[in-house]
Amino acid sequence: MGTRIVTEDLMVGGRGGHTAHRVDRWVVSWLPDRVLDLTAAITAMVLGDIYAENPPADSPRWRHARDYERELDIGTSYRPPRRARGCGKGAGDV
Repeated sequence: MGTRIVTEDLMVGGRGGHTAHRVDRWVVSWLPDRVLDLTAAITAMVLGDIYAENPPADSPRWRHARDYERELDIGTSYRPPRRARGCGKGAGDV
């Protein structure tokens, strides 16, 4: 299960339980000091799911993770908490 859009102002990560909510722009729970546009918020949610999944070291998912980290301009040494609290269910996989 991937990131799910719960409402037009809330997304919930599938594996990591991270959330993103929109005020004027988007704030992702594991990047609380960053304000993002919708595209960057979705990228951050997908990246959080990869971190939570923790695939094998040789998985191509890590290559994608490095690309997403560059898109978000975050270092590879940063990792979100292993599991954040989720909030409810919704429809609309991203």
